Amino acid sequence: MPVSACVEMWTKEQVIRFEMEKDPMEVTEEDWINFFWAAGEPDAEHLWDIDQEMRGLRMDTTPLDAGSKVARLRSQIYKKLHQHGLQEYVEQADPKRIVKWMIDALEPPPFKRKILENLTMEIRREMKRNHPVIFCKWCQGMLQSFMRWEPYTMKSTTSPRYD
Repeated sequence: MPVSACVEMWTKEQVIRFEMEKDPMEVTEEDWINFFWAAGEPDAEHLWDIDQEMRGLRMDTTPLDAGSKVARLRSQIYKKLHQHGLQEYVEQADPKRIVKWMIDALEPPPFKRKILENLTMEIRREMKRNHPVIFCKWCQGMLQSFMRWEPYTMKSTTSPRYD
């Protein structure tokens, strides 16, 4: 079935005149396919708007377990993408953007520094570039470890005073 057959006649005429700017006799099936494919690609300004919104995100540190903290952050990011209708596009076309948003929102700062240090290692670079799911699992494990050991290291950095 031709794509153009799925479009109401009045709508078809409007699209041809104002969007495609072509004579109705010149419009091909390929033109219709390209028109609909282009509709699925967001403008750069949409992504810029989302980048601005994501800058305000911070990891919620009130839950006691690492899994909940990472899950809440992930959920916030994906909700914003869903609200803008860009979840599928960003996951497919630019998954490292999701990882960047997560990294930018990590709390507390010593944990964020530890994640950034680890991501500079060659073995972890691929994870940063391509896969938010793998990054979330890894980040959760790192946060569990951080939460287990960081309180002890923070206490030991201040030397006791004996007067």
